[in-house]
This record gives sequence, structure tokens and C-alpha cells, in this order.
Amino acid sequence: MFRSKNTQYYFSNGYFYHHVRNVGYIWIENPYGLVIDLLPQGTVMMMIGGRPYYYFNNIYFVAHPFGFEIVKLPVRYYEVRPSIHFSVNF
Repeated sequence: MFRSKNTQYYFSNGYFYHHVRNVGYIWIENPYGLVIDLLPQGTVMMMIGGRPYYYFNNIYFVAHPFGFEIVKLPVRYYEVRPSIHFSVNF
């Protein structure tokens, strides 16, 4: 269980859930900004734009003074390649 801003989050099988009274556990989008103490087992470190990101099951983390913060998917850096362009006149 994780707590952030008076909200409790639960993590199971790679997904976050929130408990709603009289309903049960509801899957939620990654709670961006949530800081956790330890990374899940199986997390992979990757460099994006010269900065280390930690990736696990479609969740990206960055180092934070109090652990690891869940962040939105960073801009990916791809090699720019020419695209195919068709122009047709009749």
C-alpha cells in the first residue's frame, strides 16, 4: 500500500488500484508524482536524454530525494529517418 495526499494506492500484478467504499478496488492510471521507497523487482534502468529512468510494466520512475517518483512517459529519442511522401495530381 502507498499513501499520497490522503489517498491510498494499492499495487498488484503491475497495476495500481484505489479502494472505493461499497464498490471495491478500481484500476487507476499510474499515480504520477507518487514517490515510493523501493523499485519493484524486475525494474530496468535506461538512459533517456542523458538522464536515468527506471522502467517497469509501463511505469517510468526517476530518482527522488525520498525514493523514486512515478513520472509520465518521457519523450522518446529516436533517430530521425526520412518518411515516404506521396503526392498525386489528377
